[in-house]
Amino acid sequence: MNGEGFIQRVRVLRLLLVLTLVLCSVFAAVNLLRGSFAVAGGLAMLALFSAALFIHLPKSQRIKAWSLCYLILFSLTMMASMLDTSVSNQSFLWLLLIPTMAHFIHGRHQGLVLSLGFLGAARTLYYFTQGVSNNSHSLVDFIHIVSVSLALTGMIYTFEYTREKAEKKLHKLASTDALTGLANRYQLKQALDQTWQQARRFNRRFSVMTLDLDWFKSINDRYGHDAGDQVLRHVAALMRLRLRASDNPSRWGGEEFLVLLPETDRRGAETTAEAFRTTLAGTPMQLHGQPVTVTASIGVAEYPADGDTIEALLIMADRRLYHAKEQGRNRVVTSDNTPLPETPAKTAALTAALD
Repeated sequence: MNGEGFIQRVRVLRLLLVLTLVLCSVFAAVNLLRGSFAVAGGLAMLALFSAALFIHLPKSQRIKAWSLCYLILFSLTMMASMLDTSVSNQSFLWLLLIPTMAHFIHGRHQGLVLSLGFLGAARTLYYFTQGVSNNSHSLVDFIHIVSVSLALTGMIYTFEYTREKAEKKLHKLASTDALTGLANRYQLKQALDQTWQQARRFNRRFSVMTLDLDWFKSINDRYGHDAGDQVLRHVAALMRLRLRASDNPSRWGGEEFLVLLPETDRRGAETTAEAFRTTLAGTPMQLHGQPVTVTASIGVAEYPADGDTIEALLIMADRRLYHAKEQGRNRVVTSDNTPLPETPAKTAALTAALD
């Protein structure tokens, strides 16, 4: 569960807990005055549990487990109310809240299973406690209850399916470069943060490689900006085809790309970068009926040898990219004994991009 989804589920569950606390307290008092002590006690227990969970929930990471406990206790309390003849047989109506609660907290797949399970048990209990088999009027009521509960479950499931689909589409639009289809800077930053945290915690290595297309401006000037877009899509397609499934290629901006290489040391990163450079140089593309060879200069940096922060790592990779261009382009630079050139303007841009 991602951070944003976790926070949203906590908010929904805490709102349900507040409502449960208030309503159960009211109905516990009403049933206590009516002499229905067992039902009043069950509702009071549910209210106390809701209050305790409301306080504890923000500190816990096991939201689904606690939510399941809440749903079980809520369902058992409502079904126990149905067994008390002094209580209105409309207690089943409260159980119709379960599909909404289960789907919003557990998602549509687990929510559907929980809804069908809890409501199925409740319908079975209602059938035998209300004398449905011997009363035609009660049978009609039972059919209405079954129909409404199934319809409500189906509607909530459909709503969650539509919402999840729209959410995935919005996430893809927000995290994908529109021109190339690769990850954009926002998604890359998230992947970098996660990889860096895991590397620090488990003492692992990873590498990054920055890639800049050679003579890209001359392609734009000669063939037009549409041709430049074709080149960028061509490079992105080769990245998806030739890089490993575990690698994370992204468009950093303009004609510059950045690839995150998890669980990869300097030697492995150099092998990957050189293989891609060779593939790119050996795969000409057609522009206005003419074959055009596209090449790239690549800089590689390894964590933690070349930097113990994301910022330091990207700056080192970018300096080596700059060095590759200074040495004649169409090459990979992973290390060098000579001082790497300072690029203060680019360093400032990288720092701003990571903020």
